[in-house]
Amino acid sequence: FDWQREFSEIMKAGGFDVVIGNPPYVNAWELFENMPSVRDFINHSGVFQTADRHWDLYVLFLERGLQLLREGGRLSFIIPYSYAIQKYGMASRTMVLEQHRVESIADLRSVRVFGKVPVITIIPVIEKRKPSPQHAIEIRKPGAEATKYHPNSIVLSHRVSQKLLQSQHEHMLRIDLADVVQGICKKIEARSITVGDICLVNYGAQMSS
Repeated sequence: FDWQREFSEIMKAGGFDVVIGNPPYVNAWELFENMPSVRDFINHSGVFQTADRHWDLYVLFLERGLQLLREGGRLSFIIPYSYAIQKYGMASRTMVLEQHRVESIADLRSVRVFGKVPVITIIPVIEKRKPSPQHAIEIRKPGAEATKYHPNSIVLSHRVSQKLLQSQHEHMLRIDLADVVQGICKKIEARSITVGDICLVNYGAQMSS
């Protein structure tokens, strides 16, 4: 799709004010099985810097969406929570945390927003602007009236420093990690031996994304 031609006035002005949506969730294994030539092209074209490891298609939508924003514009997608912690999202998380200002993240892990589909989700709001060292991300969660399938309302839970998330292993989005919790974790880690120090840690069976 030629964005420069189809939206020439908007792109000449710097890009869109807002990009919002529900991108497709298609992991690399499915894409390799059904459209191997497409996956091979994406992996070797150099078009997407976040096409890393066994990437999911929505990661590329996130990168392209941010490219289409003007400076100061905002993107918001509903995406799987696995983006926050899995290795395939590491290149994307690094790009987002270091080059953009994450305004807020709605943590919807307690609600099945897609009904019986077994996927847990988050909704980040990302501004195309360099984050300041003092910037704190608002973490929002469903309110007290939330049900299993509907959040009803989203309320502020706590804030976490974006600089703190930048310092996390593999740039993980540790959205439960408030600054005070991080201080306690550092004290525990300083006096502990980790599992990774004594054996190889790998993933076992994963029941959902």
